[in-house]
Amino acid sequence: GSLAKERLVKVLAGQAEAWGFAPITLDARVKWLPAGASLPLDMAAAACADVWAIAPYFGGGITNATAVGDVLAQCLEDINPADPTAKTQWGTFVGIPGSVATQRKLAEDRGLKLVAYEGGSHLRSDNATMDAMFRSANRNPVMQGIYEEYYKMWVRESGDGVFCHYSHIDAPSRSGSWGYMADMNDRNA
Repeated sequence: GSLAKERLVKVLAGQAEAWGFAPITLDARVKWLPAGASLPLDMAAAACADVWAIAPYFGGGITNATAVGDVLAQCLEDINPADPTAKTQWGTFVGIPGSVATQRKLAEDRGLKLVAYEGGSHLRSDNATMDAMFRSANRNPVMQGIYEEYYKMWVRESGDGVFCHYSHIDAPSRSGSWGYMADMNDRNA
C-alpha cells in the first residue's frame, strides 16, 4: 500500500567474523530496471539497502575447555576481550567487539545502519563430553550475566542496532544449545 516504502526495510546480509569480505558484498555492482525506467541502473549493492545485517555469535571457538567454568570464562572473553583490537593468525578479531565495530564502520561509510539478523551463544560440539559441558554452561545462572554483557557490547559497538536472538526457546540438542529457555515452563532462564 501507500506506506510500503516507510515500512519496508531492505536488508543486505553478511557474516560478523567475515568483515574482510563485507566490502565485496556491500560494493558489488548490481544492475536492475526499476518500474517505468527505460535504462537499467548500475549501483553498489549497499545503495539498494537500508541496513547491513550480521550474525555475531559468542563461544563458537571454544575447543579446549575442561570444565563449565572454562566455557563461561571463554564466552565472557569473547564478549569482553582484554584487547578488543587483537587479531588471530587468520586476521579475524580475537573477540566480538572488534568485528562488530568494524562492521558498523563499513555500514555507516555506506549510509547503512548495522543490525543483527541473529546471534547469541554458539555452543555446539560433536564431542559428547564438550557437548555436555556446553549444555551445562548454557543452563548455568552465570550465563544470564554473560548475556547482559553481550547485549551491552552490542548496543555500544553497533550503535544500538536492532538485535534478533537466534532462538528464545529451544531445548539443547546435538545441533547446539541456543535458547534462553529449554521450553515454555523453564524457570532456569
